[in-house]
Amino acid sequence: MQFGRCFFKMPQGFELLESGSRLTCNDDNNNTVCITLISKYSNIACEPLLSENPQDLNIGAFPAVLMFNTFISEQNPNPEAYAQLKAKELAKHLDQFQIVFCNPCKIRENKGVKVQFSFVTNFKMEQIQIIWAVKSEIAVTSMITSCCNINNKWILMEEFAESVRL
Repeated sequence: MQFGRCFFKMPQGFELLESGSRLTCNDDNNNTVCITLISKYSNIACEPLLSENPQDLNIGAFPAVLMFNTFISEQNPNPEAYAQLKAKELAKHLDQFQIVFCNPCKIRENKGVKVQFSFVTNFKMEQIQIIWAVKSEIAVTSMITSCCNINNKWILMEEFAESVRL
């Protein structure tokens, strides 16, 4: 699939959320990309359930959202430095925030990092990210999720990241 200058393989069960996706151009004819994909299938209840009890959480009740963003780097893009900066920003706003891990990885020939953050809203949540350098840009794919089936979500993220071409 193509969105602006970005080509990617649509993950099975997902679709493009047009209202959450955009291209932004700057004076140098570079543009940043923001792509929002949402899972097509969920069993969202017709009536909202208001509860503070974590046992009431129906993990399948909410669609999964996968985000992809690019950021123009002022200097050599550094995925690990970007991850640390992002962690500092998130820690200011989220309760019980912690970095679960930040491990080096490669997306094709590009250096990157896989990061997992943990935080608490009414429930314990995870934000998983793959961050990599592409030419003069930082590319980030991320998903906020519960910890259920986290390994399957990592596999989906890795497959998506490997499919992206800018």
